[in-house]
Amino acid sequence: PQQKRHATLMEVEARGVKKRRTGPKAIAGSKHSTLHLKSRRSSRPIKPKPKKGERLRAQGEAAAVAVAAQRETASVKRIRLLSKLAERQRAAGETESAKATEEQLVSLRLERP
Repeated sequence: PQQKRHATLMEVEARGVKKRRTGPKAIAGSKHSTLHLKSRRSSRPIKPKPKKGERLRAQGEAAAVAVAAQRETASVKRIRLLSKLAERQRAAGETESAKATEEQLVSLRLERP
């Protein structure tokens, strides 16, 4: 029986198949060794974490903005309700209570920035 013989380097190059080079990079103690590196490195850059003080300050500012927005929506709702109430009071002929409601509306509108 004939034994399988391996192709020589010239035969491999003639077929157009690239031969894998095992050079100094394959030796762990070599000057140019990459065996200590991870095989696949992420292409995503590592973002540095912001300082704790900056993070806390940003959270505090965000909370203050949220509270201000909540107050604003509450005052807008109150103004809308009071204006509807004043219209109903005027339509029913209750001028005294309509005037009081209008005064409340004016004071609320002055408080808003």
